[in-house]
Amino acid sequence: MRPKFELTVENAAGEACKVDLGQKAAVLTISDAAGDERVWASNDCPSGTEPALLQVPAKGTVERIIEWDRRASGPQCATPSSAKVPAGKYEIEAKVPGLDAVSTTFVLADR
Repeated sequence: MRPKFELTVENAAGEACKVDLGQKAAVLTISDAAGDERVWASNDCPSGTEPALLQVPAKGTVERIIEWDRRASGPQCATPSSAKVPAGKYEIEAKVPGLDAVSTTFVLADR
């Protein structure tokens, strides 16, 4: 089973704005639960590098779904291991240009 993460950007302003949710701009990074060891990042080897400018309506939201194959990754397409990441507790951080980074923890099931 491939975990899917939903990245939601909310616009609290009274006017529409644009946000880049392209694979190179909006980055999810997964680390071990302590946040010490980086496991995977969505921009390590993206299939597309073009911007994906989306209009966020006033008082509205836009979403992007990011799927993870449960394998570790490294910058510039380096792959530390072909083995699947083991079940356990992990931290995920989302960074989008122009917005504050946010993070949370999740539990990866043994599947």
